[in-house]
Amino acid sequence: MKAHIVLHTHWDREWYFTTSDSLVLMDRTFKNIINELKENASLHFCLDGQYSIIEEFLSINPEVEVEVQRLVDLGQLDLGPWYTQTDTQLIDQESILKNLYYGTYMTKKRFGRVMKVAYLPDTFGFNNQIPEIVKQCEIDKIIFWRGSKYADKEYSPYFNWQSQSGSKALTINLVGGYGMAKGLNASKEFIDKTLIPIVEKFKGLGIENEILIPVGNDQFEILENAENIVKQINTNTDLNLEITDYETALNSISKGNLETYSGEFRQTEHTRLHKSIGSARTDIKKSNYIAEQYLLNVVEPLNVIFKEFNLNVSTNLIYNAWKLLFEGQAHDGICGCVSDDVCLDILNRNKRALEIAKSIENLILKQAAINIGITNQEILIVNTSMYKKNKHNVSVISKFKDIDIVGHPSETVNTTFIKGVKGALLETPNGNEYVDTQGYYIHEVLILKEMNELSFGIIEFKEGSIVEPKVSNEIIISGSKIIFEDGKLYFHNDGEVIEDFIFIENMGNDGDTYDFSPLRGDKVIKVKFDSCISKILPLYKELKLSCVAEIPYNLENRISKDRTNEVMFNLTIFDDGDDIFKMKLEFINNIYSHRIRVGFNTSLTDVKFTEASTAYGSAMRDITNGKTKDNWESNNVECPIDIETFDGFVSVKNSFKQFNFFSTYGKEYQFTNGVMYLTVLATTGQLGKEDLLYRPGRASGDVTKVGHVKISTPMAEQLGPISFEFGFSQHKNSTIENYRVLDLFRSKSVSYQIQDYNKFIKRIDNKIMPFGKCIRIPREHSFIDIKTNAILTNISIDLDNNVIIRGFTSENHHLEVSNANYCYVAALGTKTQEPSSKFEIFNIKLEE
Repeated sequence: MKAHIVLHTHWDREWYFTTSDSLVLMDRTFKNIINELKENASLHFCLDGQYSIIEEFLSINPEVEVEVQRLVDLGQLDLGPWYTQTDTQLIDQESILKNLYYGTYMTKKRFGRVMKVAYLPDTFGFNNQIPEIVKQCEIDKIIFWRGSKYADKEYSPYFNWQSQSGSKALTINLVGGYGMAKGLNASKEFIDKTLIPIVEKFKGLGIENEILIPVGNDQFEILENAENIVKQINTNTDLNLEITDYETALNSISKGNLETYSGEFRQTEHTRLHKSIGSARTDIKKSNYIAEQYLLNVVEPLNVIFKEFNLNVSTNLIYNAWKLLFEGQAHDGICGCVSDDVCLDILNRNKRALEIAKSIENLILKQAAINIGITNQEILIVNTSMYKKNKHNVSVISKFKDIDIVGHPSETVNTTFIKGVKGALLETPNGNEYVDTQGYYIHEVLILKEMNELSFGIIEFKEGSIVEPKVSNEIIISGSKIIFEDGKLYFHNDGEVIEDFIFIENMGNDGDTYDFSPLRGDKVIKVKFDSCISKILPLYKELKLSCVAEIPYNLENRISKDRTNEVMFNLTIFDDGDDIFKMKLEFINNIYSHRIRVGFNTSLTDVKFTEASTAYGSAMRDITNGKTKDNWESNNVECPIDIETFDGFVSVKNSFKQFNFFSTYGKEYQFTNGVMYLTVLATTGQLGKEDLLYRPGRASGDVTKVGHVKISTPMAEQLGPISFEFGFSQHKNSTIENYRVLDLFRSKSVSYQIQDYNKFIKRIDNKIMPFGKCIRIPREHSFIDIKTNAILTNISIDLDNNVIIRGFTSENHHLEVSNANYCYVAALGTKTQEPSSKFEIFNIKLEE
């Protein structure tokens, strides 16, 4: 049998160690790798498929770049194509593709060659559109490890992976992992106990001719004397080992007859997948979500809209923020299975990315407002969505206790009064003066104004009269009604009444930062809302439900039952015109090691599957109602529980009814016995624990090896204020329609006001001076007119300064841009054909 040997190192940038620690480790390790390659011209080495680590290494060793370039030119050193080893389920679809685009672009720009293999050796599961995503960067080869579903000869680990769109990629699953042959040597013991069993395992899976064996492991240096080791093994066995690279190995293996598979890879038979990791360290997930959505839905569209007026910023500045997010979107980072020190680093980078995003927004909007010449009673409103929009939530600062929007229906949803300041410094031509400033009001206003996609306009406000809200105990949307009566919550639809439609579920979490796991002997606590207050206005309605629950303080108290803490849950249900019930759950977490979920009693018990949004597509998943096969431990390394991930929406339906659930940063759900559960958080105090109910055996997280110690993670207990935003509708929406609703649910209102009451509402507002030369900006403007039934996911300026619109197709695709010339391109700019199949990603380049 021929065995392709690929030398590599798997380089977690951070885990229980920090990025700073990793920088120290790479300084010597990478130099040794370079020296070994330099001295042995026939060797090849893979630097873990991510550009970021060579970027960091060369930032401290710039004198080595010439040698790195030489090794890349000779094909000895493989770099890219990713920027970092991305997760594929808990981040936005655009984050995945932008990570690949940036890593590929920068590797090619700097070194002229990039590894054309989408290499993700340790990511915790894969969505069904990965072949379609990597195709956008002209890659048709994939290597991964976790989540495989081969069993005996039913599936092969070498196959063609087909996406929902029909795109195919030659794919290898790393049977035994990326460290299957670490420490390769020619001793009889290694050959008999490690190498031969690897070969026999492949034969048992029906692979008889060629196999891939990676040689390396976490933070490993290059195998010294590799050529001689391989020669000795070939001499002493009937194997034919050959040192090569991943691309060459895949090209050779592809010559055989390979099966074609489609779908996700989220199976637990062979590797730990950590299916419930979507609820660990929700502070990381939430801060990442907020920053990436700000970049995608505010900053990048603003940069495009105002480009023609010379008000845009550098694309490199925007990618500086993206890079900060990419660093924390690797599997360990975004999943949260890291030490507290690393958690602090990730939160800080997410904070910095959001600061860059908000400052860019501030800069562009203030310059536009100055150029337009708006008054202090006018507001600049921008629709940064790629769809038409008629509703805007705007913050207005005014001396008036109440305001009206001139010419447009509006509603003041909330008002806050800010007291004036005594003895404030006023700089005048005659010197400094000290004056008393007047107080002012901050109004949160809902405005109905029809706006085209990617457009801006001006609204005017004046002093208004206060509208007193009415009191009601119900909210009605499209015939569906949520009502609070007699101390209970009911849902009414089509003559059906569901009692306790929404509730809170609490249970102990005996797991760690990798997996939720039930506590043996624990009982589920079901919390029902028992009080209600309301605010009903002509354009806005809200019910605020609340309840107080006694919850055991920690895991020990769940068994001993000798201490509880009170937790007050507040759930606001509101309707602001988007035709869905929007909700916000708020509470202060003062409980240790537990899980909180919101439950919806749909009463749908005859459902066969859920449909969940994934990156640029959706996934149909069978419903098991929480049941697992008897003796699952004999065939799985962790419990194959039906806790699943989604990227925005999940639907359940039968022949008569359909429920659609929408979420912001929450990415985990479970549908069982007619109840849809959305996970709010799962807290823990340990990085890794052993012998869990859902994951028997060793602890995850490299903490049970000889000489290693358990790592406590007090920050992962998530103590303090928690808020969770979600929503639902009961419409028979198609997949594409649900994506449109999700866009409305997540879209942000963008506005700017020139005012002197508070110059620090936006952090750098006071430091932004008018630009010297600027093209005159009209008071109203539409950037583009798009007519399509496709889903548009992003508009931005790429690294070649082209305006790119990205989306994916619906079943009967059509797209028309009436006021611009355009062509279809791949993400890197190569011209392509117009898309023709459903769920196919497309990129439109606008031509000047």
